[in-house]
This record gives sequence, structure tokens and C-alpha cells, in this order.
Amino acid sequence: MAVFCTLGGCSLRPLSSQIIEKNTLTVREAEEKCATLSGCKGFGYTPAEDGDQPVEVRFFGTPLVCSWFGGEQNLCFRLQKDEDRKPLLDGICESKGRALHHVNTSPWLVEHKEIMIAAVTMQPALLTHVDSKLRRDRDVALAAIGQNEFAVEDVGEKLWDDTRFVETMAQKDGLILRRASEQLQANRDTVLVAVRQNGEALKYAHKKLQEDREVVTAAVSQRVEAFSYASLKLRGDPAFVEELVPQKTVALQYASDSLRSDPEFILKLMKQNDRCLEFAADSLRQDKAFITSIVEKHGDAIRHAHPTLWQDADLMLLATRQDIKAIRHAGKAAWNNKEFVLRMVKESWKNLERASDEMRADREVAKVAIQQTPEALKLLAESLREDPEIVYLVYQQDEDTAVRFCRPEVFTERDFCHALSGKKVPKDWGYAQPKPVEAPA
Repeated sequence: MAVFCTLGGCSLRPLSSQIIEKNTLTVREAEEKCATLSGCKGFGYTPAEDGDQPVEVRFFGTPLVCSWFGGEQNLCFRLQKDEDRKPLLDGICESKGRALHHVNTSPWLVEHKEIMIAAVTMQPALLTHVDSKLRRDRDVALAAIGQNEFAVEDVGEKLWDDTRFVETMAQKDGLILRRASEQLQANRDTVLVAVRQNGEALKYAHKKLQEDREVVTAAVSQRVEAFSYASLKLRGDPAFVEELVPQKTVALQYASDSLRSDPEFILKLMKQNDRCLEFAADSLRQDKAFITSIVEKHGDAIRHAHPTLWQDADLMLLATRQDIKAIRHAGKAAWNNKEFVLRMVKESWKNLERASDEMRADREVAKVAIQQTPEALKLLAESLREDPEIVYLVYQQDEDTAVRFCRPEVFTERDFCHALSGKKVPKDWGYAQPKPVEAPA
């Protein structure tokens, strides 16, 4: 048996649709005619004021192109097979859903679940035009959202209390939990689905679940920042935090202040990973005595101390003695400390490059560097590259280096010339006098 569905406000597009026959009939007669007319897919007409009066009817086949005008014209579709719904759906989409509200549209259409699912799949925005009952239907809503996530704004409020709907949505976007009903936000299984997709969904979970160990662990495993939404009770639980940290060290920064300020707790964690110090409270990271106890064994752990301690030359010396890599964290104040700079330059003359201007102008530091290589001259302050004694030391090792990095005037200095000729080395240079040249026998 043929089913007829009228779409109000729509008409055939001229030159694009096949007109099989034209006739003057009542709508009832047109339906009967359409059912027997070979190849007929429906008919178009403009209704009379009296619905029982005959009107001009145009019977159409395929191809069919439907246009929306919003006037009194109607298209009545004959629906026998699934494919017969396509031009009907095209008309609904072409009108952007307005045809569904037209006075001449078949009332049952907007309530037909299967057809509306097909419509919102084609054009998700049509969800706002379907019957209010269907907007609360899980299948219809999911069909629209599956094509366009923004269609979620148009679903019925009742769906946010539908477990299957919310969990289906949460599998794609855990943060959708924020829209769920309070009942589902307190549902452990639903919340687990959400936090496993996006850990930050823990923010929208009921308070009782924010202190549930399994829920919080699942959330943190997915996104470590989620730990900030756990209950204070869990964030302050040493045993729980100790379980989390080996897998997610960064989680420590969201633990309670009391734990992050506890030196014994932090030291215990550092036995597994010294990076834990990075997430300790600033009060601990600035505590010189506490940091000293750490770098005595793990020098490079200084990298996680508060930057203010990187300026402390004594602490940096201790750290570098344990692990020379700690040198890369030394601050400007440390590089202006002679004891520290001497230690670092003894390690490598290239470290002179990091020293302060004052240290690079220090004669003792300069001599330590030059003893390693005359090339260290290029890193010294300009005042030392004009100094006869320093230039003399370099010249003795490598004349080319001295000429390349020193000012020419230094080679005419009296003390330099005397020392170089072996005639006399100034006493304040601290070098042995050259042996006098013996006269030939």
C-alpha cells in the first residue's frame, strides 16, 4: 500500500523535473491516480480554499528537483521503497527544516523517527526542527551529533539523564560530563567512561567520586593535570601520591601543600626520581640546608632547586664536585665568585667564557686558563690582553696566538721586551730570572 507524504511550501524546479501528466483533480483523486500511474513518484499542487475542490495537479517521475518557496505550493510524495524518501529528504534539507513547520506538511512527518534520523544525518542542524519528543530520543540525537558535534546544543534536556546517551557521548568527549545530570555525574561507571577519554572530566564529577582512588587514578593516567580536581583528602594522602608519582612525576605539583613541603616525604620520592624536587614547595626548594643534603649525593639535582640557590657559589661548588654537569645551572653571582670560577676554569679553560667580566680580568684566573692552552687568551678581558706578563706567558707557548689576540703595542712594552730577550723578568711576575748568557771562551 502506498503512503503519501506532503511537504508544504515546496515546488518542482522547472526544467529539472519530469512531468508525467497534468490534470484537474481533488487531492484525494490525485493520490488514487498517482498510485496507478506508471513511474509516478508523486504530484505537485496548490491547494484550493476548500480542500475538496479540484485543483491543477502535476504528476512527476524522476529526476525530481525540489525547491523551497515557502508559499502555498505543495509536493505530495508517494513512498513505497526506501529510495522514495530521498527527494522528500532533499526537500526538507533544501528548506533547512522550514518545510517541517509549514501548515500543509503532513503532521506525522515531524514525528516519524526513521525519516528524522535520516534527515538529521544529512543535515544535523535539522535537530532543532524535529518534534520535541524526538529531540529527547537518543538515536535521533546521536545521529545528528555524529555528523556535527555542535548539534549537541539542540538535544532535549531529558537526554542528559540518559545513561547510554551520556556514556556514548563521553566516549568521544569526556568533558561532555559537564552537561550530564547530577545523577550521572555521581554515577561511577559513567564518570569512569568520561575520565578515561579526558582526565579533566574529573572536574565535573561528584565530590564523592573526586576522592575515589580508581576514578582519580584513571583520570590522572589519561591527563596528569586532572589530579588538581581530586579531593584534598587524596591530594594529601602520602600513600596515594606515592603510588601516582612513579608513573606521573608531574602529578606531585598538584599534591597538597603539606605534602610538597614535607622534606622527609620529598626525600623518599627522590630516591626513585630526583625530578620530584622540581615539584616540591618553593619553601623547600629555597632551603639551602635541605638542598645541600641532596646535592651532597646527587650534584645535578641542583637543577631542580629554586633558581635563587643557583647564585650561591658554595652550593654550586658542592654540586659540581659531585657532578660536573651541574655547572650549567650556575647563576651570575656564582660566576662572579673567584673560588667557584677558579674551580670551573681548572676543569676546563672554556668555562672562562661564562665567568663575569671581573673574573675574566683576574690575573690568577687568567694564568690557570693559559696554563691549559694559550688560546684561552681570547676569552680574557681586554685589559689582560694588553698586559705584558699575560702576553709573555702566551708568547712563550705560541707566538701566533699572542700576535693574533693581543694589541700590537704590548710587544713594545719595556718589561715584555726585557723578559722576552732573557735580560730581566720583573720580580712581581714571580718567575725565575733567565740565566745570563755565557761569553765564548
